[in-house]
Amino acid sequence: MDFSQKMVVGVFIGEQRGSGGSIGGVEVLEVMQRGGSMVVSVREVQSPRGSVGLQVLTQPFHFMVLPRSEVPVKFEQP
Repeated sequence: MDFSQKMVVGVFIGEQRGSGGSIGGVEVLEVMQRGGSMVVSVREVQSPRGSVGLQVLTQPFHFMVLPRSEVPVKFEQP
């Protein structure tokens, strides 16, 4: 990857209980330019109530490759 043209942004929500990709996961909803910043809108994803999953610890994350920008990156939850 050419880091002079691209950049990597990562979202981490720390250690969570559960497994299966949807228990304690994180989802990027939108990336937009606003007020001189790049705003990354994220939400935590939980599995439906009563669903079965393994009792393990996970560390959910989401990486994105974006066009390179020099503006600050801010994260928000709607």
